[in-house]
Amino acid sequence: MAAVKKVLFLTTANLTTNPRLYKELEYFQDKVSCSFLGFSFDNWTSDIEIELQKKLKNVELNYLPAGRSPFFPWLWSTLTQPLATFMWKYFQSNLGLSALASNKRTLLLNRYLSKTNSDFDLVIAHNLGALYPAYKFAKKNHTQFAFDLEDYHPGEHIDGDQVFEQQRRESLLKQLLPTASYISYASPLIGKALFSLCPELSDNTSFLITNGFHGEEFKPPELTDGKLKVVWFSQYIDYGRGLEILLTALDKYSDQLSLHLIGDLREQFRINELESRSYVESHKPMTQHELHKYLSNFDLGLAIEMPDRDMNRDICLTNKIFAYAQAGLYVLASDTSAQKDFIEKYPWLGKTGGMSINELSESLERVLRDLTSIRALKNERYQNSKSLDWKLQAEHLEREIIGKKPRE
Repeated sequence: MAAVKKVLFLTTANLTTNPRLYKELEYFQDKVSCSFLGFSFDNWTSDIEIELQKKLKNVELNYLPAGRSPFFPWLWSTLTQPLATFMWKYFQSNLGLSALASNKRTLLLNRYLSKTNSDFDLVIAHNLGALYPAYKFAKKNHTQFAFDLEDYHPGEHIDGDQVFEQQRRESLLKQLLPTASYISYASPLIGKALFSLCPELSDNTSFLITNGFHGEEFKPPELTDGKLKVVWFSQYIDYGRGLEILLTALDKYSDQLSLHLIGDLREQFRINELESRSYVESHKPMTQHELHKYLSNFDLGLAIEMPDRDMNRDICLTNKIFAYAQAGLYVLASDTSAQKDFIEKYPWLGKTGGMSINELSESLERVLRDLTSIRALKNERYQNSKSLDWKLQAEHLEREIIGKKPRE
């Protein structure tokens, strides 16, 4: 009997906050022997995490606590990070120091993996904090590792030690990615940034896996009437996402639309921005499957980004723009470089526009003026979106993960 390939999926997050990792586990759990190592959080993700776990019946799930209990591992990692940050200034080429200074959970992953069975054929790191532990584990055990670049980490917004942290992130990617079995990236422009940073990488080992979802998670769109029904979702409903600018623009049309926000609502944002706006309704976070079914009730999905916030926001393609498309919604997207390219490729999907109050108002006026035709084309958009199904993307991953011979 042929050996079954064993794959370890690694992250410093959890399933709820890493949909790409969850999609891979869900898809591959019946094709290879899957193990997951991530972190547990005592927050809004807890209940959703339990629901996601139920759908992964053939996956070995392992969690490390992200909080202060047990106390000493947390204390150790918390004290190690600033020490590594100080030492890095004198040993900037040291990979371990770069990794520990960048993310304190790297230490906890390293500690756990040092005691882990070593017979995995492949270790896949799904965010930057997991990259060095995956590399170190693979090197020690003479196996392979891979990396999923969902965001361009050196270009993300960084609080505090921005210049040095960007250097650390670039160093980790430049030194480690050329040794990876493969690298997947989540948008064409992230791939372009990756090849600029690591020109020695080739298309043979690096490839695009977009953020589309399984098509069966979406149901045919509901027929809508009356006011324009608008939706936006994210992990958090808070400042810094463009919502305060959007709400100011929407106030002018409050009698013509309803806005639904889905995510973990921060209290100060609720008090300051939502209490006085009766046309806005907030919803608690939903599981991925619940959310995708619920989206069919809306006309317009908002993929708003602040392109001047950081480089990554300008070149990434988020989960939401794919979810809106696959639900058949018309999309109003901020004119980031990545979203402009995406809408140009799929012009049936919607329009892009600027993020000023005036520009958002002009975009909304166009939507309201064209609402009858937008609703009439809802099912056509739903059918067109089948080309975005994640299963089509998974074929490339399957060749990489399953196509190579397992360890003897």
